[in-house]
Amino acid sequence: HGGKSRDRMFVFVLVLSATADLCTKPYDLKELQPSEQVDRSKHNVLFLMDSESCTNQATKCSRLETAMEGTIKNACETKEFSKYKDKLGFAKINIDKYPEKRESLEAKKVSLPVVLLWVIESATPDISYKEETTTDALSAWVLKVLGDEQLLLCQVGEKQELNALASSHCFTSSLLQSNPSALTPGEQPSVLDLTKELFQEVTQKAQWNAVYVYAPWCSHCACLDSEWQAVAGVTHQHKNLAFSKVNGEANPSLITDLNIKVYPTFVLLNQETKEMGRVEGPRQVTELAKWIENAIGTN
Repeated sequence: HGGKSRDRMFVFVLVLSATADLCTKPYDLKELQPSEQVDRSKHNVLFLMDSESCTNQATKCSRLETAMEGTIKNACETKEFSKYKDKLGFAKINIDKYPEKRESLEAKKVSLPVVLLWVIESATPDISYKEETTTDALSAWVLKVLGDEQLLLCQVGEKQELNALASSHCFTSSLLQSNPSALTPGEQPSVLDLTKELFQEVTQKAQWNAVYVYAPWCSHCACLDSEWQAVAGVTHQHKNLAFSKVNGEANPSLITDLNIKVYPTFVLLNQETKEMGRVEGPRQVTELAKWIENAIGTN
């Protein structure tokens, strides 16, 4: 998912796949092995570390791991987690075992150890944990993130500094990567960059227009360029469907016309630029493709 290039080196897909495994005592935090995969049908709480960080910050590493195990226990035994218990996965990822990734982490200035939460319907693991290294604090944070969809949105007009960790989410995305399109690069449909001046001209050429609206500063848009390109790839059989993207910060009048309130927003328009549907917040390739297929199939 990372930026302009897709890192396909790893496709992890199993953390603790079944709730029965997750809730088997003792509630140990299992370490993900290179031969295993992460279950993308679950919300995954990921503890990223390496030997150097856990030598230099031994106390923090130990406390985070203990907090992760305590949160697993809470997920299995408390009523607050009951609605999420079957949808949660936890894993420890030792970056020492994935040397190809270390350079990417260092380039993006990611400081280990760190806990990230991958939300099922999010295209990126957008949320990083920065609170106290205790079970109560981590458990409360997980519940807050899962219960507040607004945490996955950036409000138009409320520009934020791009979190230094945001681009690292593209790194973590590659650990939980969607199945890439079977198309070769030469077959990939183009995704056009639209401006106000080009909007009418481009949208009137296709029967359907799928538009991704983003802001460069929005952390939740950090990895979505490649996701959107992949959606164009898996829906390429629709010859009258065009894909484009709009930088909302550079085209304020256009986002006013489209009534964009949050980033990221995905809008489906017909040839007369009438809106046929929209999705707000980061999404996975399969979810976006299904949304488009359903909308086109019913109109």
